[in-house]
Amino acid sequence: MPAETAEGVESRDRTSEASTSNGVDPGFAPSNTPVITPKSKRVSPTSLKPGAIEDVNILQNGVILVDKPLGWTSFDVCAKIRNLLKFIGVKKVGHAGTLDPHATGLLIVCTGRGTKFCDDFMAQDKEYSGTMRLGEGTASYDAECEVTERLPWEHVTGKLKMKQWLKKPRWRIAG
Repeated sequence: MPAETAEGVESRDRTSEASTSNGVDPGFAPSNTPVITPKSKRVSPTSLKPGAIEDVNILQNGVILVDKPLGWTSFDVCAKIRNLLKFIGVKKVGHAGTLDPHATGLLIVCTGRGTKFCDDFMAQDKEYSGTMRLGEGTASYDAECEVTERLPWEHVTGKLKMKQWLKKPRWRIAG
């Protein structure tokens, strides 16, 4: 219903005219304003199985499980896969968590629309395994350098003594 303002000009409630389903009123929006559209639903990527790929289109939304070789960075693996897939139109390749170049193991590589799932994979629980050599020490506190120190370890027995030994501040996180 029109109302009289202080200046004497009529004004009316235009709330119903201003709202549309996409949030933009074409009658009032400037021509350079983008139209807001809802996001499309994410489709889970296809996990690739070892062997020949019969339909390369699954790489547009895929997950590749890579046994990362020693010395390669996670970026090196993604770059190699990206280079191989660019010929079939796959532009996006990403990994779900970095592995140290001196580590080997599972690297989850997502391709195409599957890259939207990298965060989902990174949020999952993980399990790590390794080898601990009691009594050996190196300058870098890891396997990168030669062993510089050997101490007796045979006296370490039983779970209780091992737990006590592990509590001592002998660990250093390199990086």
